[in-house]
Amino acid sequence: MAEPQLSVTDPPRQGDVSFEPGQDTTIVSSAGGTCTGARAGGTGVYYTARAGATGWDRFTVSARLAGGQTATRTFEVQIAE
Repeated sequence: MAEPQLSVTDPPRQGDVSFEPGQDTTIVSSAGGTCTGARAGGTGVYYTARAGATGWDRFTVSARLAGGQTATRTFEVQIAE
């Protein structure tokens, strides 16, 4: 199965987003609950705050899936001091 094509469609104002393919994770929750606890591989999405950033930030990532569909997710992050 091909990896989705990821892009930042609404960038954060106080930081940067990077993608790291080949990450392993455990699914915490799923729409039907059938995947909860399963191991999965994919691309990690990482946020790095810029120097001096404070408060909250948000960004949106879109993924173009192998079948042509697009999935979009908005992330909100609290910047640790």
